[in-house]
Amino acid sequence: MSKTNIFEHREKLYSNLKKEIVSKPQVYPLEGVCSPESGNKVFVIDVSRQSGSHYRGVFVHLIELLENNGVSIDKKRHPVNPNTAILVEPTTGNGGEDFIRAASELGYECHVVMPEGMPLARYRPMIELGGSEGTVIRTPTEDYAIGMRNKLAELISSNPARIDHGEKFFASPNHCCNERATVTTSLMARMIDAYVESFTSQPVKDVDLAVFAMGNGSSVLGPGKRVKELWHDEKVHCVESLASGLFFDRFCHARSLSDYKALFDIDTASYDNNQASPLMSAFSLYGTNVPLGVSLPSQDSALDGVVDDVVLVNDSRVDALHAKLIDSKIARRNARNLVFWDVVQQDLRDLGYSFGNSSAACVGVALRLLENKRDKTVLTVVYDCLDKYRD
Repeated sequence: MSKTNIFEHREKLYSNLKKEIVSKPQVYPLEGVCSPESGNKVFVIDVSRQSGSHYRGVFVHLIELLENNGVSIDKKRHPVNPNTAILVEPTTGNGGEDFIRAASELGYECHVVMPEGMPLARYRPMIELGGSEGTVIRTPTEDYAIGMRNKLAELISSNPARIDHGEKFFASPNHCCNERATVTTSLMARMIDAYVESFTSQPVKDVDLAVFAMGNGSSVLGPGKRVKELWHDEKVHCVESLASGLFFDRFCHARSLSDYKALFDIDTASYDNNQASPLMSAFSLYGTNVPLGVSLPSQDSALDGVVDDVVLVNDSRVDALHAKLIDSKIARRNARNLVFWDVVQQDLRDLGYSFGNSSAACVGVALRLLENKRDKTVLTVVYDCLDKYRD
């Protein structure tokens, strides 16, 4: 096949995949979570029933960028295609599904790096999509997100030797493309457009408050910016676990608020030394922020003018460990006054909603924000269902 034909074939393949692998959220109000007298409403953008969740369709665009730009290794620009590169991404589940699907369809050998010790339901879709148990590279449970970061760095650092031996090199679409944040932001903003488009036979219900899981920042940055474009006076809130606390601490310092250490008697300084937080062993909110020990550009951008508040949530496991680690009664009280997402999750199950951990946390924060308010509308996201947290 000539170079011209190869290019045309590749271009057509990308065009078809961009139409096929596209986000199709479901939008609906939660029934029974607010009293009718309050007039409050909680609308959810449900992306839990599509492979890749809110990342659906993102990696087709990122891999295309990677192919167009190539990667720099030892100050030389190397072309990226299925004959030269193995694609690899760190993930805790949702984004990895979209990555493996896109990379496989585009002809790449591909792997995801995930922590050991997660529910089997989070590994299984990527093994099935990749066609091999080896699709998932597992890192030590206790290292969690830092372990993923370190393993990715190890693979990338092996590239010069691999090239010298005539082997394929490793490339990460979400870490090698300068334009990745812009692409991901614009694609995730479409979730908010899905909310607007759901009002086909009645006026769009204006959003007063929006609640998103922080993750690597793109989950807030894209949707948050779009919300502010449409409804200028609303507030954008992001959710983070007490077990992490790093973004919360950065937010507080940026606004001269009482910090994480003062409130909960837990220090985030250990992250600077690439050590996991003492609470991270109980962490189970995979869609919220986890400390990677590296700069995350989308988080930086979200901190600058998009996020109006960072809300910490708690759960029974984290709370029990927190109680063992600290002596301060004030810190204990502050932790117990947070939204307990596992309690919210059970309440939602009683109402017939089988939402995953991060989704329940977002709904719980939405309901806390509505306390003592009337006629307000909160918009949030259902990232995954409860079955993604089970073996």
